[in-house]
Amino acid sequence: MKWGDKFHPGYVTKIIHEIKSKLKVQNKIYLYTDNADGLERYVDIIPIENFPYNFNRRVNLFRKGFGKGYSIVCDLDMKIIKDFSYLLNEQKGITVIPSHWKKFEDYRFVHTEEHGYRTTINGSITFWRAEDPMVHEIYNHFMSNPEYYSEKYWGAIDRFVEWENLYYNTFPNEIAFSHVLGPHDDNEYCVELFNRGAYQKTLEG
Repeated sequence: MKWGDKFHPGYVTKIIHEIKSKLKVQNKIYLYTDNADGLERYVDIIPIENFPYNFNRRVNLFRKGFGKGYSIVCDLDMKIIKDFSYLLNEQKGITVIPSHWKKFEDYRFVHTEEHGYRTTINGSITFWRAEDPMVHEIYNHFMSNPEYYSEKYWGAIDRFVEWENLYYNTFPNEIAFSHVLGPHDDNEYCVELFNRGAYQKTLEG
């Protein structure tokens, strides 16, 4: 998924290459985007429809009828180190990354003026079955009052899902680690998660 101008096309081609070379499960790659310029030759495009809310467009993927079967969404600012398809087990609701690098008691249902509604989950990799009603409820719940939820959670879908007690599961810790916060062990984890600044340096050498 790519929307806005935060990430240039190099992020897209890099993650496509990593998916094709690392993941062992059969897959079909799509790019959900509002600007496919220069990328049509690399991947099939699903245009982002008009969405007037200041909120993560990932929520649209959970709408009933959007897709079929099993789906995975990957953020662009991450590096796939090795196959993680063995961790894709069907459960009700969405499955996301546990932010095991955070101090749990400082984030779990903690709200501060500086940081807002903090979260212990990370949707950089999210797995779900498109026909699951519990997944549809994420979209339906947001659309019940989209302006309110956009403002309350600063546009962040992970905060929204956790604080609104919507149904989710978490992958085992081994699926990912934080480039900034660790723990740093490429042999133990499947994916390295970056903030944009760190990943920009990686892409540009």
